[in-house]
Amino acid sequence: MKLKLALLAGLMASAVSAQEDPVIMTIGGEPILKSEFEYIYNKNSSSSLDKKSLDEYVDLFVKFKMKVMEAKERQLDEMPTYQKEYQTYKDQLLLPYLVDKESEENLAREAYERMKTMVDVSHILIKTKDQDTVAAYKKINDIYAQLKKGGDFAELAKKYSECPSAAQGGRLNYIKPFSTVYPFESMAYNTPVGSYSRPFRSEFGYHILLVNSVVNVENSLRLSQIFKRNTPEAKASIDSILQAIRGGAKFEDMVFKTDDRDGAMRGGDLGWLVPGRFPAELEDAARKLTKVGEVSDVVKTQFGYHILKLKDLTPMESYEQMLPELKKRLMKDSRAITVVEKSRSKLEREYAYSKIEGGLDPFYEIAQDTTIPYYEWTNRIQQLEAPLYTISGEYYPQSSFASSFKSKKDIYDSVKDAAKKNTTESHKTIARYKEYYQLSPREFVDLAYDKYINEVLTGLYKEALLKENTDLKYLLKEYSDGLLLFDISNKVVWSRANSNVENLTKFFEENKTKYKFDAPRYRGTVIRCADKKTQAEVNKLVKTLYPESLETKITEKLNVNGATKVKVETGLYQKGANKAVDQEIFGEKGAYSDSDYPFVVCVGELTDMPNSYKEVKGPLIADYQNKLEEEWVERLRAKYNVKVNQDVLKTVKSNN
Repeated sequence: MKLKLALLAGLMASAVSAQEDPVIMTIGGEPILKSEFEYIYNKNSSSSLDKKSLDEYVDLFVKFKMKVMEAKERQLDEMPTYQKEYQTYKDQLLLPYLVDKESEENLAREAYERMKTMVDVSHILIKTKDQDTVAAYKKINDIYAQLKKGGDFAELAKKYSECPSAAQGGRLNYIKPFSTVYPFESMAYNTPVGSYSRPFRSEFGYHILLVNSVVNVENSLRLSQIFKRNTPEAKASIDSILQAIRGGAKFEDMVFKTDDRDGAMRGGDLGWLVPGRFPAELEDAARKLTKVGEVSDVVKTQFGYHILKLKDLTPMESYEQMLPELKKRLMKDSRAITVVEKSRSKLEREYAYSKIEGGLDPFYEIAQDTTIPYYEWTNRIQQLEAPLYTISGEYYPQSSFASSFKSKKDIYDSVKDAAKKNTTESHKTIARYKEYYQLSPREFVDLAYDKYINEVLTGLYKEALLKENTDLKYLLKEYSDGLLLFDISNKVVWSRANSNVENLTKFFEENKTKYKFDAPRYRGTVIRCADKKTQAEVNKLVKTLYPESLETKITEKLNVNGATKVKVETGLYQKGANKAVDQEIFGEKGAYSDSDYPFVVCVGELTDMPNSYKEVKGPLIADYQNKLEEEWVERLRAKYNVKVNQDVLKTVKSNN
């Protein structure tokens, strides 16, 4: 009874679905749903440049679908180039739906707020690469203990830090969001000015950082200056300049009194203020200027005396304006891990994912025991049938991980082999797969499995998303069909039309009169002569030579002993294409002028007909492609039977 009810429910659901989304046509026996046709029809007919009637569009749609079917019959959808391009587009299309929106929003807002300031930092780095992590951790904590006892940060950085900045007491100068790895950035922005942080870890190793200062960069400032070097007379001189400006003199008129002569040529322009570029006193004074045109008091630095003028001020864009770019940047940044982890957690909950304790033990064993032959372990993992994980209550065996594990272990082993060598290729391998470089066998298995489960969960989500979101499903299908249409059209029409000289020549001869020139053209040889005597010799020679050998023979006879008496070219010229032809053939007196070769001889004829397809190659190939296209469509119509359900077609709704 339960089975009958279940079958009945299924049949009813199918009936309802068929009513909601009926078959609008069949092409070669393949049903096309109304929703797909309606989606593409409304998308393409929305352009005011291409308004098609419904019947016209049915014809276009049928041709499109037949070509795609032909491409699939030729298995073009199995080609690696197609698979790669399609998968890349699919991943990009669905990525926004996989992102945890709340986490993304929080990180974008955090980055925006941080972009209002820049932090001047110093740090001490103890690397974890190529050394024991435990030893590095102990070392950084020993340094931290010395700091807490009153140790000097700069001196400890010089003594212990493994960063090139150690020579400057660990000073890195200013950092801003996205300029360094996220853990370092976060610690810098969360540590008070004048304080040092607790030890923390990044992908480079263990750090302790010191925040030297924070500057507000919410507004971009462009400055001009008047400068006096530090001499006994400088202070009095610059005070008098400032007094004159305060009294109404123009800043630009007083710039000529600056000691910065190069700057004076630019009107005193210093460019946009970049934190750390100028002395701190100058920067502090600049930040106090809030209105364009405002002039500072005299500022003293180690170089001398300065008067600043705020030349331009650009406020920071709003959060809403910057949000699209922020989202792009954070997904390319190390902070993207936070978004990914949150998204992954949501998927694990949604699909009730659970990992079975001990399920990875055979893979740990294989990764650690390098004596097991390749063929043996690859066969063994295919036979593992103990449960590895569950999704929605369904158990999945260890063998489900086998293929993914094998492909990743091949990479891991190649990185391990590369680490034993010191060649250019080995360094490239390590750089390409650096995430595997420092992993122990057990860590590698955990990473490989994590990647595999992520693919499984995101795959399930993508499938569900494409079932629920009709527009998304058809957008992806449209892209796929577009790729296949391009590939099959290229094979059947475009490449054939461009490469078959014999067929192009035949098509040209059959349709020659169609390509008559709209205005007469000169076909022949243009001979430019260095003097009158040479011109006379040319006029004699052309009477005895065949036109096809004219260019070669005249050049051989007259350009001898290193002298170039003539310049010769042969071609087909329309009016305006060649000045010599314009003058001699088309009668434009004074059109040609060349002091080195002032005399011209033209041998040829005016014609309104092309000699070969090469002379009208562009339009001829386009016409030949149309011919091939028409022949192809005729073959497709004979091959694929088309039936259109007119009753369903009448119900198609237009968005226009």
